[in-house]
Amino acid sequence: MNNYRGAGHKIPVTAATGGVTGGTLYVGTNRAGVYDDDADGGDLVSVNLTGEYTVAKAAGVAMTVLDKVYSTSTGNATSATGAGNVPLGHASAVAATGDSTVQVVLAPF
Repeated sequence: MNNYRGAGHKIPVTAATGGVTGGTLYVGTNRAGVYDDDADGGDLVSVNLTGEYTVAKAAGVAMTVLDKVYSTSTGNATSATGAGNVPLGHASAVAATGDSTVQVVLAPF
């Protein structure tokens, strides 16, 4: 099959001005993922679309296992579907309101 491009677990994107940090959330228009590595602004960097990660969580939000998780426009995980929030995946562990992180399995909705 000569049109196969890969498994689709990662896609390349151009790092935003100011650079990006590996393990933080990439927030696209319709989907979020996790940066694979650090990168300077303008450089290509891979964004993971599959896998399980511990990511920063919005303050005051509690999550239970299998809650749908979205990314805010600022790159924090939340369970809210508010304006500007895009799908990230599902919680794979309980996170209390005071926790700063949550475990997420990346998945399209």
